[in-house]
Amino acid sequence: MVNALPNEVFLLIAENLPTDRDVSALMRTNHALYDLLVTYLYKRNMRSKFPALFWCCRNGLLTPVKRMLSLKADVNSHRCLYHGEATPLMGAAREGYVGMTKLLLEHGAEVDLCNPDGGPCEPPLTLAAAEDKDDFLCHPKEIQNYWSSDDESLDERLYQDNVFDVRVAEKSEDTRDYQAVVKLLLDHGANPNNTKNGSHSWVSPLMVAARCGNLETAKILLAHGASPSLHYSAYESGYGSRIQEWESPLKMACYLESPGREPMLDLLLQHGADINLENEAGETMLFAFIDGRLDDSVDLIRELCKRGAVANYLDLNHDTPLHLCQSSEDMVKVLLEYGGDVDAANLIGHTPLFYHDKVPALKQLLAHGADPNIEDYIGYRPLTKLVSSGNYDAVKFLIDHGADPNYELPYGRTNLHTAAMNGHAVIVKLLLEHGAYLGTVADDGSTAWDLAKDKECREMLARWARRENQENHLSARKDPDAVDEISDGSDYSPGY
Repeated sequence: MVNALPNEVFLLIAENLPTDRDVSALMRTNHALYDLLVTYLYKRNMRSKFPALFWCCRNGLLTPVKRMLSLKADVNSHRCLYHGEATPLMGAAREGYVGMTKLLLEHGAEVDLCNPDGGPCEPPLTLAAAEDKDDFLCHPKEIQNYWSSDDESLDERLYQDNVFDVRVAEKSEDTRDYQAVVKLLLDHGANPNNTKNGSHSWVSPLMVAARCGNLETAKILLAHGASPSLHYSAYESGYGSRIQEWESPLKMACYLESPGREPMLDLLLQHGADINLENEAGETMLFAFIDGRLDDSVDLIRELCKRGAVANYLDLNHDTPLHLCQSSEDMVKVLLEYGGDVDAANLIGHTPLFYHDKVPALKQLLAHGADPNIEDYIGYRPLTKLVSSGNYDAVKFLIDHGADPNYELPYGRTNLHTAAMNGHAVIVKLLLEHGAYLGTVADDGSTAWDLAKDKECREMLARWARRENQENHLSARKDPDAVDEISDGSDYSPGY
């Protein structure tokens, strides 16, 4: 009885069904309806907000894609992925489908097309170079969720109820081979140094291959003219400013774990990558990893130094890696092993000793000849910073190894003033035991006791003054009441 109805009736019914899924259900009732409605269903879906072309390309479904292309589907169309953009070729390249990539290119897919409106997407070659390991790319969270979604839930999560049910069509298996896709794209004119994309990242295909540890893909890209020295950095000027963002193929390779890291580093260096390439802050590769951000940062720094990284390179602030390596004993040891200069002074006269506060690192620096009494251009020494921060162990270590605890600071103050002012009673005691004179008067007329606001520090200074018969030198004030308070051992010091 169904077959007796005119075709126009079924087409009219299909046109009034609310979703593609409903049309799909209707056409599956018998072969005649399938043959009648399948073309209509494809055309209807191609006009919809969420056409299935991209999804089919991403899943290697050659047969439905061929049918769509025969029906004049736009091979270069962008479609929204939660406010991002993507093309069919991006989907095929990201999944490494060789046949799909070739099919799309043969039908005029633009090989370097990216989102013209600046939305988040990556060029096809960049996606293929990642070999399905592109989580580090700066996609918004929604895009990452889309890329990682499974096939079973994709229609419900993205297309909602308007998905074109491609499961009714024949499915063609496609071959996944990322290196073959990379070659295909390059043979069709893809730019191996393309960094134009719509995301917040600024990466080339070679950077991506290096970051993902895809050595063979990196070789292919280099053979087709990819630059190993292409890099990007963002920097805010002014003393003390640091690089905000910096990417290069060599830096990307540094994030790999051994043993995959070394072959990638060697490949890039063999093709001319500069291991001492500067960014806008004057920093080289060593500066990027001396902060211990990686579990094996020390091993990485050693590998870079072995391959020619200069341990005494100066950035724009004239800091060296030894200045900035965060008091790591092992990191200090490696840099010293490769010639780090313990007395290199930066723009304000600070040597590495000014930046280290852990005894093992200080020990390494002093063992290599660092001067504990060196002054910066203002007149401060490494000891004062440690006194100010209350680092007892480091203060004691430097004093025990020749640091003068009694030198005069700017404005006539001493380290005893600094310790008392910051409430570090144990360091006050340590300095007194090493000959600090509690009667030194600063340019503003104050002694250490005058600056001490902490009860324990005042008591410590007062006890020492009484023991050494120096009560008359404890305070520079002429207030008789203050002298009485000192003589009585009072722990109260009125504000002044």
